[in-house]
This record gives sequence, C-alpha cells and structure tokens, in this order.
Amino acid sequence: MNTSRPYLAATLCWLVACTGRPAAGQLRSAMELDPQFSPQTVVHTAPEGLVALWLKACNQDPVESDVLRQSARGLIRLHRLEIDIEDQAIEQLAGQLRKPNLDLAARLPIARALVELDAKQYADLLTAQLPMGGRDMAEIVEPALACWQDSALRDQWLARLSDPLVSRRSLHLAIEGLGRLKDLAAQPKLEKIVVDRNQPLSIRLEAAKSLSKLCDAGLEPFVTRLLESPQAASDVGRLIAVLTLARHDSLEAQELFRKLARDDDSAVAAKAIEQLMRIKGARLAPPSSELLRSPDAELRLLSIQVIRRSPKSESVMELCELLDDEHLHVRRDATRALIELAQTSAAPRRAEICKQTASLLDVLHPRRTEHALVVLAKLDFDEAGSQILELLESHDASVSTTAAWALEQLAAPGTAEKILEHIIRHTDRSVKIVEQWSPPRDGGETPLGELAALNLTYERLEHLILALGTIRYQEADSFLRQFIPKPIYVPGGPPRLEVFSQPRTRAAAIWTLGKIYAGRREQAPADMVNAISERMADDVPIPREEPIVRRMAAISLGRIGASDALAQLRQFFDPAADHDELGRACGWAIEQITGEKQQLVTTRIIRHVDWFLVPLDP
Repeated sequence: MNTSRPYLAATLCWLVACTGRPAAGQLRSAMELDPQFSPQTVVHTAPEGLVALWLKACNQDPVESDVLRQSARGLIRLHRLEIDIEDQAIEQLAGQLRKPNLDLAARLPIARALVELDAKQYADLLTAQLPMGGRDMAEIVEPALACWQDSALRDQWLARLSDPLVSRRSLHLAIEGLGRLKDLAAQPKLEKIVVDRNQPLSIRLEAAKSLSKLCDAGLEPFVTRLLESPQAASDVGRLIAVLTLARHDSLEAQELFRKLARDDDSAVAAKAIEQLMRIKGARLAPPSSELLRSPDAELRLLSIQVIRRSPKSESVMELCELLDDEHLHVRRDATRALIELAQTSAAPRRAEICKQTASLLDVLHPRRTEHALVVLAKLDFDEAGSQILELLESHDASVSTTAAWALEQLAAPGTAEKILEHIIRHTDRSVKIVEQWSPPRDGGETPLGELAALNLTYERLEHLILALGTIRYQEADSFLRQFIPKPIYVPGGPPRLEVFSQPRTRAAAIWTLGKIYAGRREQAPADMVNAISERMADDVPIPREEPIVRRMAAISLGRIGASDALAQLRQFFDPAADHDELGRACGWAIEQITGEKQQLVTTRIIRHVDWFLVPLDP
C-alpha cells in the first residue's frame, strides 16, 4: 500500500506498526523503571454542592422523570469514583420510590442506584417495587436481595421451581436466589431440574451451580447415579456432574473428578482438573505430559498449572515445549512458569534451566525464541549474550525487538561494543532511508511497509541505547550527544522521521548519558550538561519539547549531580502542588543533587465536572 502524501503515510505507519510488536508482552524499558516512583493514589472529586443541587431539582413539583433518572445515574457514577455520598442523599432518592405515580422510567434507575450503593436498609422498599416494575425491576432487585441474604422472596422462589408455566428468566432468578440463600429446602427440586432433559441447558447448569452452593458434602451418590444413567452419554450430563460437586473434597468426589478429568470433552475435563487442583493434597490426573499434547488450548494451559503444583524432572522440557504453542496465552503462561521454576530452584538446577532455554534460540522458530529470550533476560543469564546479539539481525521483528530488550535487561559489559556497532550501523541505514523520501520518490509515493519497519528499528535502537546506559559504556558518549538537540520543525510540514528526531530514542540517549556520568559531575562535559539542562527547561509551546525528553533530562541532571541546574529544576517543582511526571522527576533530581529529602505529593486529584447539572461558580 502506497500513498503520495508522505506525512499521511507516516501517521498511518505509526498506527499499523503494532503488528510487529513482540507477542511476549509489553517490554518495559529501563528508563521507565529507573528511577521507579511510587504510584500516586488517585482521588476523584466533584464540584461542591453537586448532590445537593440534584436533590433540590428532584424535589421540585412536578419533576421531570429525566431529572430523577440522571440524578440516580449520577449517584452511581459518584459511588464508582469512590466519592462519598451522604446518607441523607440516599434517603431522599429512596423516598422517590414511595410516590405512587412515579414513572417506571425513573423508578428503575433509582432502584438500580440503591442496589449499586448497597443500600440494604431499603430492601423492603425495593421488594415493594416488584409488582409494578415487571421483569426489568426483577432483574435489578431479586439478585440484590439474594446477595443481601434477604429471604423475603424465598417462598416465591421455591414455588417457581415446580411451576410449569414460569418463564425461563424468572426460574433462573429463583434458582440463583435460593443458591445464594443456601436454602436446603430447595435441594430436592433443584436435583429434579438438574436431571430434567426438558429444561433448557442454561437452567440445568444454573441449578447444578446452586446445588453446589447448598451442599459441600453429600451429593456424591446423586452424581454417581447421574453418571450411571443414560444422561452420562451426553457431555452436558457430565459437565453438570462436575459443577454439582464444585465444593466437595471427599475421597469419593476426588475419584469422580479424576475419572472426569480424562473425559473426551475438553470442557468437562478442564472443569474436573480445576476441581482437583482446588483440593489441597489431591492426586492430580491426567499427568501434565498428556495435557500439554491436548488439541484444546485450555487443557494445555491447565498443564502449566499442574506443573506449578507438582514440578518434576521433566517439567522444564515440557514448559520449553509450550513456549512454541500456537496460542499466545499458553506461551506467556509457560514463560512465567519457567521463570518461577528457575527462581525457586537451587543454583545448579537454575543454571541447567537457563542452558536448556538458551538452546531454544533459533531464528527458524521465532515463537519459542521470542519467549525464551524473555526467560533468559528475567533470569539474568548473560552467558547467552553472544547468541542474543546474533538475533538482532533476525527478519522477524518480534524476535529482533525482544532480543534488543533482553540485551538491555542483561546489560552484560561484554556485549557493549557489539551493541554500539549495531546502533551506529542501523542509525546510518535509517538516515539513508529517510533521505530517499525527502524529496519523495518518483511519483511522490512513500511505502507504508518501509515506514512501519523504520518504526520498529527505532524501538530496537531505544532498547539498545538503554543497554549502554545500564552498562555505563563511556565510548558511546560522543555518538549519543547527537540525540540531544531539539529537532527543527517546519510549521505545517510532515513529521520528522529521522532517528535523531524521535522522542523515545532521544529520551533514551539522554537517560543513558546520565547513567554514564552518574555521580561524576566534574568529568561530565559542561556543554553536554548545559544542553541537557536546556531540554529540561524548554517549555515553549510551539514547537514543544517532548514530555518524555524533558523528564529524562531532569533525571539525568539529578544523576550527574548538576548543581548549576538547581534553579531550573526548582522552577518546575512545587512541593505543595500536584506533580505531573516532569515535576516528580525534577523533585527527585533536586533530592539527588542536594541530598535533601523532597516531599513528593503522593495523591493525584482528578476533578470531574462533566455532569448533567452542575452548580454555577460563585
């Protein structure tokens, strides 16, 4: 796909480039984690007098149904934002339900708001709404009453279980409610529904779940009879058997679970295995070696859980095999399990796991290679550094990007020279590619494919530049300084595509220079420190300096100990104000330079003003 408008192509490229992103998961770079700031507690606020204004509007006579509806929805939103609501406001809202002529369109959202606010004290009032609210009101009120352990509808629910004319949804609500109440009087009727083939599948499954809530023992004979009946020929019957015993842990129940764990239907087998894993000390079946060869991804995923619970000598090989699974979530979980297994093993065993994982690195098998790289990086196995360096040239973008990230994580000094050579080579190559597009090629066309590849190249370069920072590779100094200057933007022109103009590569270079000269203010070149200081202090709106560049500049000034930059750092740090990311970075830098503890605000306030009705400003 080509376009004759380079700036449009560049924009589209950045949107589609994610197709080559690593499947192993988000690869967070070192500059996002070092230094690591404590997460701020988010506090939501609303305008003062907001709820009082709503209640005043609701108390008008007459009042529009829409005002009541919007007020109820507003209270729900306030509750979800964890903004305190006074009991008086809830009482006034509930009082609207006592009006006999209240429109159902307003009655329903008010009832929903009381349920959302967990207003158990109005259970009787909500129950009284059922006759006039129909099915919609029942959907709101009946589950709430069951959750609150309110038995006001117990007799109605029991009657529905044997009513042949009851609607499916009403029967479902009754079954769910009795299960939550744990009413043993419902057991015979629920057992009858479970084995009734004339009942819809959803009803039978819900009845089985409610039975399991009623009893945590004693249902084994019932399930045994079910499995011996003709219904056992149906996978539905066997699934119901597993669900019915969901809270049982007797030896008889365990034997039934082991039998069902080998079921031909993967849904039945998966549920049975989950039950066995729930029971402490239960013997698991089938073994992980059988599960990981199942055509069902859910069973292969369960094989990893089995390995976690009972690791064996062959577990490493089994997990390595799953690193090449066709399903991403299986590969990711196998990666995590392999890391956990190595971290909990003795040093010799851990080294052996790392060597086995390193043997999987192969450009012909990109899926397993990508995830093996994550394992090796997390386990700090720097012996694989030379192998990983070779993978930087892989034609698979996921492999080469993950390899760059792995080198960043390992930060092995022996890889620094090769890393810098790779960075310089691919930087020069990217510069030549961009030069070909300015002016545009013949016909004015810019290929999207090459733009996407260029973006992925920049992502790899970012990780590799950061690796040099963690290694503190002094020889990279002069090259990295090329990333400091602010790019020159032409108003109305296309975005700059050069590597030296990219926000993240520039930020990575500045972060790396800070690491190289950390604590060495006297050795740090003055012109470099001044240039970094200028980037941090550049708050000109047009063209603006990138926030991540300014933030990394502040951090580097703190690491270097640039006391000459203190005045500028203090300009963007107010101890009493809410801190954005730049402010937190400046506060941290001031602390590094002066040794004085800076009080960083740990709370971030988000003010919500977009409501249907708000007070006028005084």
